[in-house]
Amino acid sequence: KGISKYGAISKLADILNIDNENIIAFGDGLNDLDMIKNCGVWVALKNALPEVKDLADYVTKYDHDDDGVIEFLKEYLTVSKIYLMKKSLFGQLIATENTQIMNNYTNTRVL
Repeated sequence: KGISKYGAISKLADILNIDNENIIAFGDGLNDLDMIKNCGVWVALKNALPEVKDLADYVTKYDHDDDGVIEFLKEYLTVSKIYLMKKSLFGQLIATENTQIMNNYTNTRVL
C-alpha cells in the first residue's frame, strides 16, 4: 500500500538531486497516471490506453515491444543537438541546428 511508480522515481530523484521538470516518464496504463502530474515530460507509448495518450506530452511511434522508449529518446534527444555540417572556405566549422525532426512532430506530438 502507498507504493507507486512515481514514489520510486521521486525517491531516486531526491537522492540524485534531480528536479521533477528534468524527468521524462513513460507509460501505457492507468497505473502510470501519477507520473503525469509530477514529471516534466510525460510520454505515452503507442500501445497506451486512449485516456493515457490524451494526457501525454508525446505519443511514441512504436509500442513497448518495438523499443518505443529507446526510439523516442533517440529522436527527442537529437532535436537538441547541434551538428557540424561542413567546413567553410576558411576551414572554420559551421554548425547548424537540426530542426527537421522537431518540425516533423510539432503538430502531431508523436515521436
